Amino acid sequence: MAGEDRWPKPRKLVIAEDCAGLGPLVPCCKMVGLKPEPYYMSESDGPLRDRLKSLYKPELSADGHYDVQWKVMDAFGYAGLPQRRERLWIVGTNKYATRRKFHFPLPLPWAKKIKLSNFLGRKSKKIKFPKTDSGRKRLRDGLEFIHDQGFDTKECWVVDCAASKKFQGNPSYEVSPCLTRARGGGQSFWITSHGRYMNLQEKAAIQGWLPVEPGELTAAQLGAALGNAWPLPLAPAVAPEADGCSSFDIALEVGKKIKSLQVATCGASSEKDKKDIFDYIISELGSLERKDDQIRKLMAQMLMRNLANVEKATGSLVDSLGQGSATDTDATLYEETF
Repeated sequence: MAGEDRWPKPRKLVIAEDCAGLGPLVPCCKMVGLKPEPYYMSESDGPLRDRLKSLYKPELSADGHYDVQWKVMDAFGYAGLPQRRERLWIVGTNKYATRRKFHFPLPLPWAKKIKLSNFLGRKSKKIKFPKTDSGRKRLRDGLEFIHDQGFDTKECWVVDCAASKKFQGNPSYEVSPCLTRARGGGQSFWITSHGRYMNLQEKAAIQGWLPVEPGELTAAQLGAALGNAWPLPLAPAVAPEADGCSSFDIALEVGKKIKSLQVATCGASSEKDKKDIFDYIISELGSLERKDDQIRKLMAQMLMRNLANVEKATGSLVDSLGQGSATDTDATLYEETF
């Protein structure tokens, strides 16, 4: 095939990055130079979709060597997790290495979706109301909405007590509102059935993460990273051919802002492959070149810890919680709620 002699044997990598603050997709464009077969990228949904069509698609196609496709998906619709944050997924298929056509997954049926209550811990012995006036007002409005619709506030409803009036929306039944970096790090989602806010471990669980520890990060910083995290089960959903898919989450502090960088690797069968991937992340992303040794050390620790956890996190999550899956009644109630 023409041009095939100019391409080395592709590395079987799957890459997904959230490169907010680095210039949309700039690090991802650099990564394409590694000639993966194929590559996968994830970015928070938004104006990037339209810009991708003109500015970034030519770069991501590597002068026509890749077929590039994109789709907006969330963990609730495509992985069964009760978390509705949408992300833009970009897939590039190497024309000179891939023999089969790529297809994005179809939405899961309701029977495969898991209730939020399956991920929640103990109820609070004493109801913990929001401490701020605005938080209490949003909670009061949410409870009134649930009552006016004829539903029971003792069931698992989530009221967003931190969103601005513009983005507050109505309470959600058995599914978390959109997790963001700003709301993930603070007290935001109040659970009516438990009389308290959703905690860090629960925010991790509804994205497919095993229990997490802040380590050298504060609880607020870890929450912010989780709020911007990439739901792990979406990796095998998007890339079912990704044998031995691994993933890790690196959180770093840049000034007063917390950024979350997600990278999934596929086919890293040897320690050398893993080291090469890690070295690339550290050396190639421009914003990291200015970070000191302490931040790099922290990144390495988080990287290796999550590599060890991910196989369990991306396993048969939906099947293992099948007994708590949503029902047709839940589906009707959910649609009526929104």
